[in-house]
Amino acid sequence: MRIFVSTLGAVGIVLTMFGGNIEAQAEPIEIKISHATSLISAKGQTWEFFKKLVDERLAGKVTVRHHHSAQLYGQREGIQALQAGAVQFISPGAPLLTGDFPKFAVFGLPMMYDPADEIRQAAASPEIGGKIFAEMPEKNMKFIAFWLNGYRVVGSRKGPIRTLEDLAKVKIRTPGGKIYRDTFKALGANVVAVSWKEIHSALQLGTVDAIEPTPNNWESEKLYELAPYITTTNHVLSVYVVATNAEWWDSLPGDIRDELEDILAETTEFNWEMTSKENAAALERMQLDGAEIYNLTPEERARWFERLKPVHAQYEDVIGKDILDAVYEITK
Repeated sequence: MRIFVSTLGAVGIVLTMFGGNIEAQAEPIEIKISHATSLISAKGQTWEFFKKLVDERLAGKVTVRHHHSAQLYGQREGIQALQAGAVQFISPGAPLLTGDFPKFAVFGLPMMYDPADEIRQAAASPEIGGKIFAEMPEKNMKFIAFWLNGYRVVGSRKGPIRTLEDLAKVKIRTPGGKIYRDTFKALGANVVAVSWKEIHSALQLGTVDAIEPTPNNWESEKLYELAPYITTTNHVLSVYVVATNAEWWDSLPGDIRDELEDILAETTEFNWEMTSKENAAALERMQLDGAEIYNLTPEERARWFERLKPVHAQYEDVIGKDILDAVYEITK
């Protein structure tokens, strides 16, 4: 009997000493990622790279569920889901956040950032990103990084768009975000709001005639088969805002949060290098597969730029003159 009691006592001591750790490690932390683009898109590949690093470095501690192609939520719904804690990471286009954070419009202004790295400089600036991202925790969000999507290009199912006059003849789909609509209205286009997941049917049914995603998304979704006349307008530099739920992030054990920070930094560098190459290669592959690729002449590009100047002025009050001037110092 004494032996039995002693054994139970020993077990109790062991459980007391180690029980907390056993309980803490019994269930790994689950990360749910939600986005609307395909698995083979640049964004999809980037999240897969992130998942691979987490699986390698945090095995048994963290599991990643990568939900792509709007399997869980569309881009707008994903923002709400993140704020509610239903997912842990999202990566919408920057202008889609202007509903909650109007100053994000500075990252979607047309014909602003060239070369593309200028937008990363703006994000890192205390006078620009420092002020804008500080507003996000008020809505339970935390900025992590910008991932590159690339310069957006216009394409049509009806014929090439080489002038503003050509653009005025088509119905063009733009993403959510007022700044996208304002950009194309300034260019004289007929703007139609269509969600990304409905883009194929919209082209097939003639709801829209033209679209303007980045080359990697054109190719990954095979949109060039529906709208084969593509012009490298490069009218907007498109970046994804990688964001997490602020309360969830702050609640993570310090060692796991530190490792995730390192993984996200490495993933961001992977994204920028990979996406730059993929966009150039996508244009070449689509052309080989039958798409017709056009460029704006320098004279026509200057016309587009002049049409778009009022959009910058229109958003000065929203963004703040101090922030806009700080961006111009980078992009001048």
